[in-house]
Amino acid sequence: MKFQDTTEHAIRFLTYMAKDPSKRYSTKEIAVTLDIPYKYMTKIVTLLSKAGLIESKKGSQGGVSLQKEPSKITVKDILEVLGDFSLDRCILGDHKCNPDGVCAMHESWVPTRIKLEETFSTTTLETLAKNERV
Repeated sequence: MKFQDTTEHAIRFLTYMAKDPSKRYSTKEIAVTLDIPYKYMTKIVTLLSKAGLIESKKGSQGGVSLQKEPSKITVKDILEVLGDFSLDRCILGDHKCNPDGVCAMHESWVPTRIKLEETFSTTTLETLAKNERV
């Protein structure tokens, strides 16, 4: 399973900030530290800010900070903001999973889909920050 680059960068960015959630971070500093192109980083900041996951301020006292406690932000929240992962989509197509007209993978996929949703719904930034090895 692979997320889009934007999603991967956003999760890494938020996990980095969750290590010290009271701090206001420089977007440039995080971009350099995480090896994410700065221009790309600003796109991610805009998306996350509009969604209310982070606060972004300009100026000499500016920077970015988490809007919520890391324990209150789940991986599912991030995925929903970025629109990268849809658990109601058919694994074999680009349509909604339909229990009345099942595909060849339906019976095998549904338990996995349910487990993924549980994992994404219960895994928080706090957990990711504690588990990160860097």
